[in-house]
Amino acid sequence: MLKHKKMKKNIFKIDLAIVFSIILVINSFSLFSQNVTIKKRSANYFGLHFDFHAVANDSLIGNNLTGETLDSIIREVMPDVVQVDSKGHPGYSSYATKYGNRTKGYKGNPLQVYKQVTQKYGIPIYNHYSGLIDYRAIELHPDWAIVQADGKRSKSLISYYSPYLDSLVIRQLKEISDLGFNGTWMDGDCWAVEPDYSAEAIADFNNKTGISNIPYKYTDAHYFEWIEFQRNNFKNYLRKYTNAIHKYNPAFEITSNWAYTNLMPDSVDVPLDYLSGDLSSQSTVYSAAFASRIMAGQGLPWDLMSWRFNNNFFSPKSIIELKLEASQVVSMGGAYQLYHLQNKDASIPSFIIPDIKNISSFLRQRQPYCQGAKQVPEIAVLLSTYAYNRETSTIYGIDDSKLKDIKGISMMLLDAQYNVAVAMEHQLRKKMRQYKLIVIPGWHYIEPSFKTELLEYVANGGRLLLTGPGPIGLFKNELDVQSFKEINDSSIYLSFKNDLALINNSFASV
Repeated sequence: MLKHKKMKKNIFKIDLAIVFSIILVINSFSLFSQNVTIKKRSANYFGLHFDFHAVANDSLIGNNLTGETLDSIIREVMPDVVQVDSKGHPGYSSYATKYGNRTKGYKGNPLQVYKQVTQKYGIPIYNHYSGLIDYRAIELHPDWAIVQADGKRSKSLISYYSPYLDSLVIRQLKEISDLGFNGTWMDGDCWAVEPDYSAEAIADFNNKTGISNIPYKYTDAHYFEWIEFQRNNFKNYLRKYTNAIHKYNPAFEITSNWAYTNLMPDSVDVPLDYLSGDLSSQSTVYSAAFASRIMAGQGLPWDLMSWRFNNNFFSPKSIIELKLEASQVVSMGGAYQLYHLQNKDASIPSFIIPDIKNISSFLRQRQPYCQGAKQVPEIAVLLSTYAYNRETSTIYGIDDSKLKDIKGISMMLLDAQYNVAVAMEHQLRKKMRQYKLIVIPGWHYIEPSFKTELLEYVANGGRLLLTGPGPIGLFKNELDVQSFKEINDSSIYLSFKNDLALINNSFASV
């Protein structure tokens, strides 16, 4: 009897110890979830992006959103970063904002749901936000829009001279920061800009340059100065919201979609935290190869995003195509993101999980060899900032007519198994000797000091390949060309093994 009582007493002690241990474990887990270390964007290798560009009549946002699907995706895939929608191009916020333009109805706050789930796994969460494109803001404030060359106000593009940044963008980004988000992916910025012919812009241009005749076409006098003025305005806009949010929350990381890439070829002079771009759905393997080789040399963390679907009828891309796109990105040391549309209630479709897991597994197998990889210099193809800014009629954005030469020669060299860097002047200065060959493809302008450095490179044993009449004209004295004539839009036939190939291009007669 005495022994039995003693055993009961010991058992009671053990039970208390177990309970106490369980309490400690629970408390420790709770403490860990609250103080989990969130990685910086520079640690990203594979991320997921979701958006749906909410519109006015969306009334079920958050209605079926519980976070369960996102939780299951994260458990299966464990991405390094997740991005979700907050405001798309229509200008309606896809969460219950205090400052922005709301849709018809919300149930709860979707951003809080996404933050809770990602925080549980220590994964950083970013928001997708449309910058200069905002239809709703202009609908409410028509005077916030740029004035187009035809004198009409734009229905989509915001003017830098409007209160838009202070009244809406900066307030909302601070609000999103307060929700615990780790950064923002700004969409609809550099690739969307157009010249602003508002009275404010014209007066500012006159004041800063002393030029009173405003150009409207590429062939008009002072068009280069006008477009450079517009480019500086964009950078000032970008700098303003970046500095404002960094001051409010220094840990909040910011990018502007396609800034300082082939759509905005320039040295990074705004304090962005990382570079990013989305590859849409056309010729994306080559596009990924081309853009990766530019972003890799800009000195910031960077990633490229594939659309999970083709733009035509939103049909899904094949897994093989997505893996080819991803391979181009990670092989250059970049991070890869996969984009799928959110449902209209802000939830994520569960049917995408097997495909995402497939791509994730493919990438994780290669992560030890690819993450943070640095390119071995061999051939550099010049994407000239100096020439691009003078030859293009756009501020930034897609002007393939000026990039067709550089894209063509770059892809030909890649197909021939050469290691190709697509580099701007600032990336090549003082580094030319690293390359066995530098290609100048089609440009009609060259910065004098950069030309001097190229000639020194050649004098020291480097090799320079000039393709097209433009570069030949730039170096005609050095080439001892006695006569030179550029012939445009002509057709030439090339013969190879009893076959003929037709090339429509400009060429030089020397």
